[in-house]
Amino acid sequence: MTRPKMPHEDRLVLVVWEDAWTSGNWVENAAAPSDPVLVYTAGFVLVEDDEGITLAQSMCLGEGGNIWRIPNGMIRGVYRLVPGAAA
Repeated sequence: MTRPKMPHEDRLVLVVWEDAWTSGNWVENAAAPSDPVLVYTAGFVLVEDDEGITLAQSMCLGEGGNIWRIPNGMIRGVYRLVPGAAA
């Protein structure tokens, strides 16, 4: 049996991006953490432009929900996801 095509599946991606973060603690400059915090966000591409990418994590009747806007300067990679592909 063939899997029915999911609406908008051609726009399904995984974005790996470096998040900004903060700490409420006082630390000496040399002790301040500097490791990147990588976030993995999957969604449907609504907009991809010179400034960044906009994703909807849910799609229903042509509308997107739970919208993410990620600036290009934070993006480390964008990978197309293929539903039904072997992991």
